Amino acid sequence: ADTTTGAGLFNPPRVVFTQTYPLDNFPAAINDFGAIAYPVAAGVNLNNSLLLAYGDTIGTDVINGLSFPVAVNDRDQVAIPGNIAGASDALILATPKHP
Repeated sequence: ADTTTGAGLFNPPRVVFTQTYPLDNFPAAINDFGAIAYPVAAGVNLNNSLLLAYGDTIGTDVINGLSFPVAVNDRDQVAIPGNIAGASDALILATPKHP
């Protein structure tokens, strides 16, 4: 939703993510089932839980950086551009564990 000062993702009764103008790109995403993926200081959250963190490993390579915006599909998988050791540019697919 747009606000008077920017835009945000809102899930009443709480504010999930906001960004002030100018909006170069909106880094958060929501899927058809209401799952919300957005950046946090540690990495990327999915529905208020840390899904992917700086310093996590893929195989033996460390995630050095992430770029935004993210994309989330209806299986709650998050795709995000990033930088991992061994590949300066990578598209990372993070799949949450479901009980």
